[in-house]
Amino acid sequence: MIKAIFFDLHKVITHGEFHDIYEKFANRVNISVDVVSDYHKANLGGLVSGTETSEDMLIAFSLSDKMTVEEMLEIWKEEIVHQRMAQWARYVTPFAEAWWKERGCGVKWPDDNSKPMQVFKLQTA
Repeated sequence: MIKAIFFDLHKVITHGEFHDIYEKFANRVNISVDVVSDYHKANLGGLVSGTETSEDMLIAFSLSDKMTVEEMLEIWKEEIVHQRMAQWARYVTPFAEAWWKERGCGVKWPDDNSKPMQVFKLQTA
């Protein structure tokens, strides 16, 4: 039975920048980053195709007695989302700043991503 079909456009899933995710995830679950990196390299195809399960990952990381699969996946998801948001911000920020500048405004980006940016009127000479 087919559970899901993935279209890996631009190789986002199979060739993404994962080292930061591995490192932050490993730190949060208190395991070696090499364990995470090596597992991902060896099992990415199986994880994407569904032949390797989240339970297999939990066991490979020796986390079965420390957390549930759901807890592990929540940490993994948080790290992926955080990294993807940072990548998106690096891409979008210059465009947003240019768009606002064309309209006579500047923007101030917050230090805390949960807060909105501030738009202000640029001084005219």
